[in-house]
Amino acid sequence: MKKTIIASAIAAVAAAPAAFADVSLKGNVMAEFVEDNMVTRNDFVISAKEDLGNGMTAAIKMHQVYDNTGTAGADRTVSISGDFGTLTAGHMEGFQEGTFDSFIEVDAAHDTTLESGGWDNGVEGFKRAARVMYVSPSMNGLSLGLTSNGNGTDDKFTDNEVMVKYSNAGLTVMAGMGDVDGGNEFENLVATYKMGDLELRAGYRNVDRAAVSEVSELVAGVTNAAIAAGDQEAMNTAAAQLAAANGNVVLASDTSGATAAVVGDTILTKNVTTAAVTAAELSSTFIGAKYTMGANVIGLGFVDSDTADESIVSLQHNFSKTTSAYITQHNVDGGANTTVIGLAKKF
Repeated sequence: MKKTIIASAIAAVAAAPAAFADVSLKGNVMAEFVEDNMVTRNDFVISAKEDLGNGMTAAIKMHQVYDNTGTAGADRTVSISGDFGTLTAGHMEGFQEGTFDSFIEVDAAHDTTLESGGWDNGVEGFKRAARVMYVSPSMNGLSLGLTSNGNGTDDKFTDNEVMVKYSNAGLTVMAGMGDVDGGNEFENLVATYKMGDLELRAGYRNVDRAAVSEVSELVAGVTNAAIAAGDQEAMNTAAAQLAAANGNVVLASDTSGATAAVVGDTILTKNVTTAAVTAAELSSTFIGAKYTMGANVIGLGFVDSDTADESIVSLQHNFSKTTSAYITQHNVDGGANTTVIGLAKKF
């Protein structure tokens, strides 16, 4: 009996690789010295494909990101592809973040970037969210993409995006528009041209920033139960944490400051105020280049915007196809300058 069970188990294990032949694991590990601090980033991507027949393919992808703070983000998608194009659903980046933000990344570093500064004029775009995406097949180099995040249930924006892409003979041009319900609107136009070891990039972005009213809210700190039990340590700890968050902290026994209130079972609260933002139309332009010389890659990028002018220069040396070292210098006119020295390994 035992021999039969063991033989069956061995047969199952031997057959497993064939059953999962289309499953792959890849990713990278990055360690960077940012001025005097060490930061890390790890990416793990698990993907799988299945041939459905009739020219159709099903696929899944799970992309988990870890950094110094723990879990930083994740993609979890399932898709079906065929002659009609590709339909994808799940938690993922849209075109604004995955295509147009990443377009200006000409440097090797991760911790410093042109993406979140002048390029978007300080206005947060569309981030990873539960969405549906459709990308048409290429028709003589022309393709169309649509994506929508229609619920906003994961604390992200409810948004809709459209993108048009054209590629031919080393030239790629992409244009896109996106809008948030009752919020910001983005317009993007970018182009890249590859000539051997040289790649030139240029882009334009317009942001129609929506007005934001001043918002004030009370955030819970300590419950009635802790105070009723005389748990002074719990009260002191919560008060310190709330004060560190720059909130106004008082006990319910002293509400004269009108910055605290009893909310349900809560005694200790903080008052959080979001400043009002005026509506504005903001624009930015980008030019950049990447040049490969043997095992070395040089990256240069410049952003001229209504809120900040920035530049970045990067030198990367590839020890192999999977291992590299790099140094990046990011400069902000009238602001901070950041130097990053890093080591990265792909697998």
